[in-house]
Amino acid sequence: KAGLLGWINVLPLGSEQVSASLAQFGRFMLIAGLAAAFGAALYGVFQRHPKAVLAYSSISQMGMMTALVAMGLVAPEVWPLLWPGLVLFAAHHALAKGALFMGTSISEHLPRWPLTAVWGLLALPGISLAGAIGAGLVSKWGVKSPLYEMHHESLIKLLSWAAVGTAALVSVALWRQWQQRHQGGSQPGQWGAWLVAIVAALLTPFWLPLPAGSIEMPPLKEWLGIMWPFPVGVLFAVAGWLLTRPLKGKSLPAGDLWWLYAGIVGAALVPIRLCGNYCAQLKAASVANAQKAEETLMGHLTRLLSSESWLRHHAGGLMMVLAVLLAALMMWEGQQ
Repeated sequence: KAGLLGWINVLPLGSEQVSASLAQFGRFMLIAGLAAAFGAALYGVFQRHPKAVLAYSSISQMGMMTALVAMGLVAPEVWPLLWPGLVLFAAHHALAKGALFMGTSISEHLPRWPLTAVWGLLALPGISLAGAIGAGLVSKWGVKSPLYEMHHESLIKLLSWAAVGTAALVSVALWRQWQQRHQGGSQPGQWGAWLVAIVAALLTPFWLPLPAGSIEMPPLKEWLGIMWPFPVGVLFAVAGWLLTRPLKGKSLPAGDLWWLYAGIVGAALVPIRLCGNYCAQLKAASVANAQKAEETLMGHLTRLLSSESWLRHHAGGLMMVLAVLLAALMMWEGQQ
């Protein structure tokens, strides 16, 4: 959300003088956003931990928002009509996703309520996030209506199918929470904050300060076109669960591309490790040679020290021999 705010404040969104390079950058953002929306949904439904599923749902939702921001560069004329719906979309997602994450703690420490009531409340922000009720229904219309008006039907279809992925992810997250539920009795402050987050998420359009008339309730005839991704996403989640049952609980590792990055870094470190091993071997050989040289030198010094005592013991005789040699040498020089 901080990055989204930075884009909105820094990029010349809606400007008629958008340069060719920025327009090209907008097309790249559009493609990258749609890729994140669909790729994260496809990968996230195979996660086992509910928080991991919700995290991939956030990536998917931010991918949709990235694609909508990109329209401010690709089609500047649509931005004045589009930005209020995008702001509502972002605010509603922040609150609904916060409520869903708080709900994982509720399912881990179930209050002493009927399970139908607990799971109905757990599902509400997810259903709204998929665009089927409440603020989600209004926010989806807030971004689709300008795109309809400016004849960007292809993007609308893609975003609708991305919403199918959102519904599937929310369904999987709730199923994982059901599988991992625990009794424990959550504290009143815990479930109280959770309920406040749900209400704030569902009623976002009523308190969010947007320009008057910029966001409206969708006409009744448009409801089916906005709500259909939710039941389709639930059906996809059920079908995926049935198809993956033979895997016996196996799932893709959380972190997706992190494993690729780790593999690349590991491969890059191989020559560094080889160089380190060579340096270690060279160091060991150098230390061994130095030790041998030191032992040899110490042997010579030891022998020299042992000869010193012999010289001291025969000092008188050696001096006499030296005197005789000197006298003989002087006599020989005198004869020359």
